[in-house]
Amino acid sequence: MNFSPSTIVSILESYVLEYMNIPYTLPPNERLFAFWIIILIAVAFAFIGRRAFRYILLIVGGILGWFSSYFFAQFILAFVALPSWLISIIGILLGASFMFFLARVSISAGIAIMFYYVVSTIFGAQTSYMLYIIAIVFIVSMFIYKRALNYIAPILGGILLYYAMTGLGMNIYESIGAGAVLAGLGIATYRVVKSRTKAVPFPETVPDT
Repeated sequence: MNFSPSTIVSILESYVLEYMNIPYTLPPNERLFAFWIIILIAVAFAFIGRRAFRYILLIVGGILGWFSSYFFAQFILAFVALPSWLISIIGILLGASFMFFLARVSISAGIAIMFYYVVSTIFGAQTSYMLYIIAIVFIVSMFIYKRALNYIAPILGGILLYYAMTGLGMNIYESIGAGAVLAGLGIATYRVVKSRTKAVPFPETVPDT
């Protein structure tokens, strides 16, 4: 198999798009509900940032792990007898851990894809060096994920809002504008909160008398 830059990007893109297509496979009523839930998540990502991102991943991962605990039980009980409540806890922990890992990989892959498209559009770079650059961007994104999430979460909120609005049948330009405004407001909110936090002086310690 020829691992060219376009091949790597196609693999990463199909990986990301696989999850983005899930709401479109739902029945109409459930699809409408899913897109409105995505809008609420987008707003939470924009204004609560990394904290909302982590809580949502924890809740979704825990729920999926709890539902999947039956399959864990089939595997675990073949080796050791455990109570059902303990198996459920194991499933919740595994589900939450998997969601955190999946989110880190997905966001890092998305950053690598966007970097490839920006560089290839501006410079037209299609050389084999792009393969190494994409890999480096992906690895660096994995390491700076937590720190960068304060800015990534609002941007991701804007992208989710655009995605949900187009899914609801809104005009594409209105969707792009709304997503950009939400992302900008989210980043501005984070910067204001951060600056105010730094401006608050530490309480002075009063020596004992």
